[in-house]
Amino acid sequence: MWEFSTLRDLSIEYLGKPGMLDPVSKMLLGMKYHITHWLISGCDQLLNRTEGPRAEEAEQLGTVVTIKIYDLREVRIAARLRGYNFDPSKAIQAAFKDYL
Repeated sequence: MWEFSTLRDLSIEYLGKPGMLDPVSKMLLGMKYHITHWLISGCDQLLNRTEGPRAEEAEQLGTVVTIKIYDLREVRIAARLRGYNFDPSKAIQAAFKDYL
């Protein structure tokens, strides 16, 4: 009937520009609307930040998602210390496969 996929694609392109969405919003919208690259991008930003999710961010993300992020941060740190290659995209997809 109506073609809203074009509108969706344009919205994703526009909001996906750097600085348009914070990492938590990217993750939440990515999970809700099945936008894989937003979920991966938002999570990657949280993994590489100096500090993990703050209290208000953890509240928005929920306990399970926040724990997954902290687990991934630990894996990333351990891989660096041991000299292993850490592929954040694959690790994030594995951790959040139920949301993709």
